[in-house]
Amino acid sequence: MTGSKINEARTVVEQKGRPLGAQERLLYLYSKLHHRHFCIVGKLAGEIDVHDLAEALDKVQARHIRLNYSIQDKEDGPHFLYNPREIPVKDHTLDPASTWHSVVEAELATPFNPSQAPLLRMTALREPQNQRELTLVLTFHHALADGLSAVAFLDDLVAALNSSELLPAPTRPPVEQLLPFVPPQNSSDQESISAAARPDLEEVGREPLWREFEGDVPRVASIELDADFTATLVARSKEERATVQGALGAAIAAANAARHDRDHYLVASPISVRQFAGIDPSEIGVFLTVGLVRLTAGNAVPFWDRARAFSRELRALRSKEAVALSASNLERTLPPLSSIELACGLIGLLRYDAVVSNLGVLQPRSSGPRVKLQAIWGPMVLGRIRNERMVGASTYGGILRLTESHPDHVAECLPQMIAILSQAFDL
Repeated sequence: MTGSKINEARTVVEQKGRPLGAQERLLYLYSKLHHRHFCIVGKLAGEIDVHDLAEALDKVQARHIRLNYSIQDKEDGPHFLYNPREIPVKDHTLDPASTWHSVVEAELATPFNPSQAPLLRMTALREPQNQRELTLVLTFHHALADGLSAVAFLDDLVAALNSSELLPAPTRPPVEQLLPFVPPQNSSDQESISAAARPDLEEVGREPLWREFEGDVPRVASIELDADFTATLVARSKEERATVQGALGAAIAAANAARHDRDHYLVASPISVRQFAGIDPSEIGVFLTVGLVRLTAGNAVPFWDRARAFSRELRALRSKEAVALSASNLERTLPPLSSIELACGLIGLLRYDAVVSNLGVLQPRSSGPRVKLQAIWGPMVLGRIRNERMVGASTYGGILRLTESHPDHVAECLPQMIAILSQAFDL
């Protein structure tokens, strides 16, 4: 078969779409009641006009057929449906008093209609006095992509703006099919005990755990740490046999646990499964599970003891066996014809106090002579849990950038987290 025939066959198959996998289904069903989408912000430098941006977007969308999908409910469950439409772009000029934060806040308050493709939108922000910089706010439906996928999208966009060729990305089945799980011996006994101890998930899904979406006011803040602080955090975490994620988890718990009347503080962390599923960093999809770490509340526990405990627990949850088990459990618990209440119950059952999503150290792959990627902030996401807060972290160019998303009635804690980290470094 010739190359053109292969591409033709690929297009025919992909245009039919496919059923959503369990993680995609969870986020889609949940979003039907408690809208679930996220933002990433990227700052570009170079000569980029409106025409160049539109052409680059077309190339990226052509590379990733997933960016042409909508979601449709069918008799056998929700499916991705090929429905190509241009990615909507809003052009916005920043005045001296405005920042990208207000744009993200508005985006988090604006849901998607998942039956309309694409499940991605963009706002291009320019400053009147600096036409050589462009800040992009990307908003993705979470059933379509995860945070690292948004970084891949930015990277491809910069590559296209630098006139690089973008080859078609591979088409993937749901990630659960890429993580084969072999049940341990006596697993049926363990599963029956677990199922017996679990509350009715649909009842949990109907509990008053969430805020109303209409009229809700998201707030977003950010802090950009300098290279010395970032290097100190990395070095000290290694010295203390902890991770940067562990230090961030310990800091958010120390900053907020006093506000709770419980003896523990629960932090949820997305866990990438790309390395176990053979997924390239340039691919777009939902390639994650979620780990939940319980930390002792109060200030009696030394900071680095708490950071080590967080790192140790999360490391176990990141093992190949643990992520395969998590994916298998979700697929079994949330079959294709599941209800919205069941999906909400699965997320409500976590009852986390905060989410810390660390994209890690991001390596520039596509910066060129014409356009360069200068900075990345995020991810920023809200699940409409009553008193939630979410911290996103990314390290790019040796600089750690933190964002915090929370509802209007929840106080910001990023300055407290930085103060706690500084104290832990003896700065």
